[in-house]
Amino acid sequence: MPPESQLARNHGVSRFTVRQALASLEAAGVVLIEQGRGTFVRNRVIAFSLDSRTRLSANLTMLGLPGARRLISAETVPADGETARTLGLAPGGDCVQVRLLIEIEGRPVGLVSDHFPTPRFAGIDRVFHQTTSPTEALQAFGVRDYRRVTTRLQSRLPSVAEARLLGMPRTHPLIVAVKQDVDPEGHLVSFGCSAFCADRVGFVVG
Repeated sequence: MPPESQLARNHGVSRFTVRQALASLEAAGVVLIEQGRGTFVRNRVIAFSLDSRTRLSANLTMLGLPGARRLISAETVPADGETARTLGLAPGGDCVQVRLLIEIEGRPVGLVSDHFPTPRFAGIDRVFHQTTSPTEALQAFGVRDYRRVTTRLQSRLPSVAEARLLGMPRTHPLIVAVKQDVDPEGHLVSFGCSAFCADRVGFVVG
């Protein structure tokens, strides 16, 4: 929003009156006042349903919102310690990492980083260059369905790269969902995390 002095001039009132009005708006959750940075209109928080059948497309359809996944990268990489243990790989063994940017109503709201075990999903990175839908990519490898078996929620501040991709200050937190998905036979098909802007996305668990 414009600075207090400009708002006062625009509306023909004192800065004290503007300050009182902004304080009332902040108390109502309409604006956010950051010392030294200015006053910002708060984003509308989008509530995602989080359960064993979680799908981004289903959430967006239910909310009636337009959304998109944009591919950042898809490549074979050495698995780090937690990823290797979760996927049942040898330390440093290869897995396929797919990174996606999630946009809703044309604005970035989150980043997804999924890991798929090899050799079962070797080449799935090439499929993601054709479709950004994990459901469609897994179907190309014979996985007709999958479900979430665990989701661990935590919060942290974004890295420089994450803040740049999401267009957010590094002082604003992310909500991170670390998850594991399995096929109908119970075999793990992916391990990864989704990091969402905490002032843009919330979760309803149930």
